[in-house]
Amino acid sequence: EQRHQEKKDEGVDPAKAKAFLGKLRRFLEPVSSLVAIVVQGVVLFVASALLGGRRDLLRAVVIASHARLVLVVGHVAALIGSLTRNPEPRTNLANLADSVAHPVVAAVLAGVDPVGLWHTALVATGLAVGLEVRRSRAVAFGVLLYAVPLLASIALDAALAPASGR
Repeated sequence: EQRHQEKKDEGVDPAKAKAFLGKLRRFLEPVSSLVAIVVQGVVLFVASALLGGRRDLLRAVVIASHARLVLVVGHVAALIGSLTRNPEPRTNLANLADSVAHPVVAAVLAGVDPVGLWHTALVATGLAVGLEVRRSRAVAFGVLLYAVPLLASIALDAALAPASGR
């Protein structure tokens, strides 16, 4: 009985917790990927409706799923980077700048991601071809889809740079 009480007092075993979280992550990754596809499909559906295109939710989800397939290339690149012991495996150009000395330059370079650009081009193409949005509007949406998060990241890094004494 005393031994049983000591086991309870020890709390959570870190190795078991790590193993459990690893299994949970492996389970949730496909689920989160499916949710991301549906969310992106809904965004494309709404964008198509607002931009004068076809209102077809199923087609929008299919376009989103096809566009997200290229992200596998990024995952493979990150895996290769991890296997080669790169401390920060990425598909963008952020490693070309010192993020401590030049945070804004690093943030700009972090936005130059060939995989992300490819994904964005596929989304814009899907809007134009699959959902019949005018090409100029689809390209403008693609540019906004890519540029808004990039500009937000640059602005955040620029705002934080003076606070760090740079």
